[in-house]
Amino acid sequence: AGRPHEVSRLSYQELSRCRVLGKYRIPHLKDMLDFLKSNIGLQCYLDLHRASARLAQIIAGAIARESLQGRCFILGFYSKSRDYLLWARSVEPLTRISLMPEYPWRLLRKAQQVGAKSMCIGWDLKPGHRFLFKSAARFVNLKAQIERAQRAGIDVSGGIANAPEDIAWFIKAGVTGIWSDDLKM
Repeated sequence: AGRPHEVSRLSYQELSRCRVLGKYRIPHLKDMLDFLKSNIGLQCYLDLHRASARLAQIIAGAIARESLQGRCFILGFYSKSRDYLLWARSVEPLTRISLMPEYPWRLLRKAQQVGAKSMCIGWDLKPGHRFLFKSAARFVNLKAQIERAQRAGIDVSGGIANAPEDIAWFIKAGVTGIWSDDLKM
């Protein structure tokens, strides 16, 4: 919108007037769910970035009202969002959970604790996180953990892979999907 604002402080009405790159409006949850309904082959992961019971309930309810539980996951970090992921499931029992476990150990146990059917392992873009995750992964047999999770019916993807060598690293580890922020790569 050409003005510096913290998005979390804007009302939806104010947000709906903003334009990304001067021309694209920021979609509302309903817009995204409508898009998903009209694109049958797609799945969606909704991140509880600022986790709260109210947000988890709103998202789970919206997914259920649109009958998209089979294609939508509510995604959250294990340490920050675990209770909210469980709350979303208690409000809407068919809610699908995807977990970001933060650290490369006890993956299956963490996923089972929240009833996750999907997991995204890896690092965020903060300085040193990529190095620390890869270093720790060498000591905990990450590939074997991924295989155990997959045998238990949990889809395991990896990210944030913004370089070809990171994609190769995740593929070697055994993930079935890649997350990236680099659309040009």
